[in-house]
Amino acid sequence: SYTVALPMLEAHPGISAVLAVTDDDILGWTRALTTLHRAADSTYWVSYDCSLPVLQEMKAGTLKGVDACLNVPLIGKDMVDAAANAIVKSGPTVMAPGYTAAVTGDVAGINYAIKYYK
Repeated sequence: SYTVALPMLEAHPGISAVLAVTDDDILGWTRALTTLHRAADSTYWVSYDCSLPVLQEMKAGTLKGVDACLNVPLIGKDMVDAAANAIVKSGPTVMAPGYTAAVTGDVAGINYAIKYYK
């Protein structure tokens, strides 16, 4: 993502928001901002990954954005239920995982997402 973000920022320095598929994209974007001597929090971003490095940067206040975090206990239960239902050929076999949002400045929400990495 760095190799895409850098020329994009050079050609369009006024970009102030990014929609990313993964947090790796956000980390590449942040690295490109640093290369261009711009603050990492100079753009607002939205991602769907909730990786620990990005959550830690958000908690520290060095990244500004929203990360949609999967609800790990719910996903775990959904996965087990779906697998068990598939084995016994009864009940739903499709997961419907929940998300929680980790938002810069919402330390409680970020800590909720981080606790599943410990």
